[in-house]
Amino acid sequence: MTLETLESLQLQYDTKMKEYNQLTQDYKEVLKTGGANYVQLKDKAFFGTSFFEMSIKKTIDTCQASCSSNPKCSGATYVPGFKGCFLATGDGNIKTNTGTYAIITSLK
Repeated sequence: MTLETLESLQLQYDTKMKEYNQLTQDYKEVLKTGGANYVQLKDKAFFGTSFFEMSIKKTIDTCQASCSSNPKCSGATYVPGFKGCFLATGDGNIKTNTGTYAIITSLK
């Protein structure tokens, strides 16, 4: 094996390990939901009174888990196009917003 081949294999390994670690973390977040009932509304966004956290989540379910595991969270908006998860606090409005999902604990 050449040095270039070994470096390429190391890079592939490092990339796969990062993916694995992220998926493990996402899985643990999903497990934290504790069976809470959430509704995911397509082409809607939940604004609450303010957003308090923005993060990147691979799926809408991991975004939902982040909201569920945070006592300040009253709903969230997930943007699949760039995997953005916006956690909101307080009561607020649900607005039409093409390409996003509102995540709420009950129909508001």
